[in-house]
Amino acid sequence: MVPPKNAGSPPGSDLRLRLDEILAVARERQRLGQSVNLILEARLELRDLAAVQYQLAAAVLEEVVGLSRDSVAAELLALGIEAVLCSEPQALINSAADVADPVDASPPLLN
Repeated sequence: MVPPKNAGSPPGSDLRLRLDEILAVARERQRLGQSVNLILEARLELRDLAAVQYQLAAAVLEEVVGLSRDSVAAELLALGIEAVLCSEPQALINSAADVADPVDASPPLLN
C-alpha cells in the first residue's frame, strides 16, 4: 500500500476536509433543487447519490492510498467489478431489482 500523501498532518485530516467539502456542496445543490451529475470519460453518467458516492470514494483513494486522479476511475471500476463477482447471486438479483424498479425515483441525496 502506498503511504498517505501528507505524512506530516494528522491521519485523515486532508481526507476529512475533502469529504466535508464534497458533502457540503452536494447538500447545497440538493437544497437548491439541482441534481449532481458526474460524467466520466467512459461516457458513464452518474447522478445524485451515485455522483456523490463516486466523489467520496475518489477522495479516499486519492488522499489515503495516493492514487492519481487518472487512476481513480479505473481502480473504482475494478473494485466494483470485484465486489460484484464476489457477491452472492441473491444479493446481485436483489440489487438489480432495486435499480430496475426504484421505490422512489427521487430520494433525498443525503440525510
